[in-house]
Amino acid sequence: EQWTQELRLASTAPGPVRWLVGAYYSNADRNYNQRLPTPGYDFYTDARFGAGTSAAVDNGFGLIDNPYHADLPYNDTQLAIFGEGSVDLTDRTTVTLGGRYYDFNEERSFHSGGLFSNDDNRTDETSSSGFSPRLLLSYDLSDDIILNAQVSEGFRLGGTNDPLNLILCSPADAATFGGFPSYGDETSVNHEIGFKYSHAGLTFNGAAFYDSIHNLQVSADAGSCSSRVVFNVANAHTIGLEAELSAMPIEGLELSLAGSLVESQFGSSLV
Repeated sequence: EQWTQELRLASTAPGPVRWLVGAYYSNADRNYNQRLPTPGYDFYTDARFGAGTSAAVDNGFGLIDNPYHADLPYNDTQLAIFGEGSVDLTDRTTVTLGGRYYDFNEERSFHSGGLFSNDDNRTDETSSSGFSPRLLLSYDLSDDIILNAQVSEGFRLGGTNDPLNLILCSPADAATFGGFPSYGDETSVNHEIGFKYSHAGLTFNGAAFYDSIHNLQVSADAGSCSSRVVFNVANAHTIGLEAELSAMPIEGLELSLAGSLVESQFGSSLV
């Protein structure tokens, strides 16, 4: 369930200056449950480990024949204030400057039970705030060609990993994947230059970009632990080219072709 509100105020008067400001708020609740129904589990567990064992490791759920179960309710709230302004420096040159202030808060509970669980019952909170800027320069080379250059920053909230199912982990996997109880925010800075051409029904757009990523969030299977963990790679980058060509040779028929060439690399590793 999500409740979202957004308010925007923008200029409409003609002239060399245009602006937009706004505010955004969202509140989301997510109820996520895990169950592993297994007929005969209670009988086998009590016969193998002693009477009452299946109930003792249930951790208050009151479930029958379920070797692993968990409830993971989330609450996410986000507040943002944003704005952008454009100024025509000349008849052909426009500069745009914008930014977004964000404030995130996530609260998550983790309650698990069953023979294959750690009998966890915990609540974690993650919060972060910051500012993401954007700068765009546009130049009309002619009536048909527009050149642009842009620098912008992106953001992704960090969080808390689910506890490993230690009862299933081999000692080596517990040591390898047990050192990531949480993961940090991911940020990126994108640099891009491009052009837009349009004439007589023919459109051709292209761009070259370089995206530098700090604390890239990577998800991995935790080996024998039957879990997944998210961890941060300190440095990574993506560089590439993209282009799109479209034409309308006759009325009612449009042909288009698009493609990209991308190279992505980690700039650091985990030991």
